[in-house]
Amino acid sequence: MQFERANLEIDGPVAVLRMNDPDVLNALSPGMIKGMTDALDFLAAAETPARCLVLTGTGRAFSTGANLQGRGKDGITRGAGQTLETVFHPSSAACAICPARS
Repeated sequence: MQFERANLEIDGPVAVLRMNDPDVLNALSPGMIKGMTDALDFLAAAETPARCLVLTGTGRAFSTGANLQGRGKDGITRGAGQTLETVFHPSSAACAICPARS
């Protein structure tokens, strides 16, 4: 099944989550992260959970890191790292695995 810039394939106990933006060598963007999050939410809600998750990329690269193209578009003026952090942690509360926020 397809999500925003991500595909999920389930074959019995094995799920394959594929980053799907080969034009930018699967560089992470807020849209891709949302698609991957939606795919993982779908997987978590499945009646028969997967026992193994394979993360891969479409095309010739796994991922080149953060997608810095398009900075400042859509009213986003923060740096790419801050934008991606907001996608991962939309609330201002600290999570269990991240350092305390000041």
